[in-house]
Amino acid sequence: MSGTKDPAGMGVPPTYVRRTPLTVLAGGLRLTAVFDGLLKSAFDAYRHVGAAQLRQALGPMANEDAPWTDSNCFVVESAGSLGLIDAGSGVHLDHTAGALSNHLTDMGIAPGDIDYVIMTHLHGDHVGGLINPDGSRIFPRAVMHLHTEEAEYWRNAPSGVAGEHHPADLTGMALRAYSDGAATFEDGREILPGVKAIHLPGHTPGHSGFFIGEGPDAVFIWGDVIHLPEVQFARPDITTVYDLDVVRAEESRRKALTMACEARLKVAGMHLRQPPFGRVVRHRNAFAFTADEIGAAPRVP
Repeated sequence: MSGTKDPAGMGVPPTYVRRTPLTVLAGGLRLTAVFDGLLKSAFDAYRHVGAAQLRQALGPMANEDAPWTDSNCFVVESAGSLGLIDAGSGVHLDHTAGALSNHLTDMGIAPGDIDYVIMTHLHGDHVGGLINPDGSRIFPRAVMHLHTEEAEYWRNAPSGVAGEHHPADLTGMALRAYSDGAATFEDGREILPGVKAIHLPGHTPGHSGFFIGEGPDAVFIWGDVIHLPEVQFARPDITTVYDLDVVRAEESRRKALTMACEARLKVAGMHLRQPPFGRVVRHRNAFAFTADEIGAAPRVP
């Protein structure tokens, strides 16, 4: 299976064996969702919902002791640049994740081709793919872009602070590796042509989403607003132990979902199931997600 590690004996769902990169045109940019793999979480990592409810809702995406979470990264291609939004787990976390590098190879993209990496936030399942085991850079030319509050928080976090699936040490390694030339942004800033930031704090202080492209084909990548789509669209109040501020995390989730509904935006997320592009609709106080049918997208001229 191209781009994935051997899941034998891991108890992973059969749907793990799939997931070729999916590409859409986003307002003049070419946006490709790359499946980094599956991350094993824990039932008690989710607040306001019980294990039995999660097992029932998740079906094959849960085993007896844990739910499985999809992990996605995105490749952004324009006429003059090539970049990533998040970089997955690399070799540092679950053996069922870290597939980004293999997928990039299959796509004909070498590490030196990447001009920039834009970070939704700095948890290990988003930064692990930036660094080798010795802490050196995987993408030698890439400029890291991250929210100002995210940079400040993690630069001052003590060693070993709990993060998502990992201690903060992995985040610190990634920050140090990409510190030269790193750029910070604020809410509403156009980071690069066609890529605009929106601050969605709570999961982490600087957690952000991005509008990719402009016009009716634009895509709203919302980062980790949703971890388990089977339950959090219907129940936006369900938070996780990985949220540093659960109140703001829920507020950001409701903000993103409401915005997606009212503006009829195409959305994408780091933990949406495949295909991770679609639309959000409202049902009274709850929401629902409908995945898009994805066909082949033309190359950017």
